[in-house]
Amino acid sequence: MSEAAAKKAAAPVLAALGLGDARLDAKQVLGAYRVVRADPLVGGLPTYGWSTSVHVAADGTVGNGSGQLVEPAAGPEYPVVGAEEALKRLNAERAGGGPAAGIGGCATPGPLTEGKPAEGRPAEGRPAEGKPAAPCEPESGAPVPAEVVKVTGAEFGLAVHSLEGRPALVPSWLFTTESKPGAPGSTVVHPAVAPEYLKSAAERSPAPPATSVPSPPDASKLPETSIRAVESYAVAKDGRTLTLRFWGGVCSTYSAEAEETGTEVKVKIIVSRPDPGRVCILIAKELTEKVTLDEPLGDRTVVDTESGDAVPRR
Repeated sequence: MSEAAAKKAAAPVLAALGLGDARLDAKQVLGAYRVVRADPLVGGLPTYGWSTSVHVAADGTVGNGSGQLVEPAAGPEYPVVGAEEALKRLNAERAGGGPAAGIGGCATPGPLTEGKPAEGRPAEGRPAEGKPAAPCEPESGAPVPAEVVKVTGAEFGLAVHSLEGRPALVPSWLFTTESKPGAPGSTVVHPAVAPEYLKSAAERSPAPPATSVPSPPDASKLPETSIRAVESYAVAKDGRTLTLRFWGGVCSTYSAEAEETGTEVKVKIIVSRPDPGRVCILIAKELTEKVTLDEPLGDRTVVDTESGDAVPRR
């Protein structure tokens, strides 16, 4: 299965997930499957770490996939820095790498008991009798030389960062790099916002300066209501009762409303989460809600308030 063929086979699935405009990469192969990775655009910006992967078999069938089903919600705005400043911060962090990392380090002599080595242990600086010295040298503490890579491009986007244990898309610079000429490049990301904005609530200063950007509001205290798009409708024999069809979740409650004029009827589905803190499975199912009009529908157009589009009758 070529990369182009795999992307074509995965296209209907990605389109159904709303990822028709995502950037695709199909270089990875896992056994008999080629992996098509889709990096979506969020708010018009490219993303890194928010991928959806679809596995395509040699015969073109989609085997499985994984990724994010929830569209991220916009958060507060923060001041950002340019690519050069972000690269300076990245280099400064990498330069302070610290001592070389080992696995457990070298063994040290056991404690002395009344001036003698502990039973079964050699005296300090000497191997046990009849045993060779361990092939291990204590680490000097010298930092590991940093690998130098060439930055070939920079793009402003959103990269996944853990904030208080939850993934969030943070404004970042996506640097494309190459370690050797002709070798496959890689992407290195660095936040474009100041580090203090990425701290958890416990780490933030209790009295931030007046010019600082406020932290995001506690989602658990926000009203859990929204509007759901209407897919289609049906009219009862009385001409006044509309059955609205839409997609919804299993943990929310729904109600329907209508606003009438002489030429159209605007309908909407109100969604509420009675228990916003409850963990809920991310699955959608087709639902219906009924709304009763003041006057028969007649030849008036039914319009979805959420999208502004006319709703098809079925």
